[in-house]
Amino acid sequence: DLVRSAASKGASVFIGRCVAAGRHVAFSVYQDLMRDILGLPDGAGKEATTQRLERVSTELNLAPSLPQVLKPLYAGARQVTNDEVARMGAALRDILAALSAGSKALVLVVEDLHWGDDPSKAVTAALVDYLRRERVMVIVTQRSDVKDQWLAQRRAVDRVELGPLSDESILRIAMDRLQLPQLSKELGDHLLQRARGNPFYLLETVRNLSEKGLGGSAVATNRQTLTATDMYSPIIAKPKVLSDR
Repeated sequence: DLVRSAASKGASVFIGRCVAAGRHVAFSVYQDLMRDILGLPDGAGKEATTQRLERVSTELNLAPSLPQVLKPLYAGARQVTNDEVARMGAALRDILAALSAGSKALVLVVEDLHWGDDPSKAVTAALVDYLRRERVMVIVTQRSDVKDQWLAQRRAVDRVELGPLSDESILRIAMDRLQLPQLSKELGDHLLQRARGNPFYLLETVRNLSEKGLGGSAVATNRQTLTATDMYSPIIAKPKVLSDR
């Protein structure tokens, strides 16, 4: 809701998502994020990203060295020193601040940082430390049961722990994603049981239903197929419940 509200008020919103598969890939979070910030389409190559970054840096009157400093974020790097991480954080701050100059604010979201690679975490921490009066907000989501030193060491961070979603919210989201005006009691109870207040579990269950062609009117016409086996989603069966993000 916060991101949606920011976007509706004219803020530029960029979202980077961490995935478990990228945990051992340096700067996995920023490879797509840098393309989004530069206005490039998905799949744009390193050369195209470099050219756009150089052009944007010139247009915004930023330091000539900035493109080279930020290159590891989208081109990859085997190892980076603490000094290089600090320079990347400062350079990222400079380009985000320039893009948000004037009346347009900017929101940078990094989702599921507990799955992020260490270099991505380090650069995110450096960025947060360098931000002062810029019209830039950084939002990071992370499991509350994952201990991370980078978060504990940040001074300019407001931490908000989210509780489980209410049953009403779970059902409202489900109706929206399944494109249904209402849910049967059987389906509603099943979704509540699977979600357990966690939006990630809910969306995975809904995705599983949609892949089986049970979205929209198909749910009503195929209600007999909504057995425990049919509605089962493997990812929901993880033995350890994810904490609220």
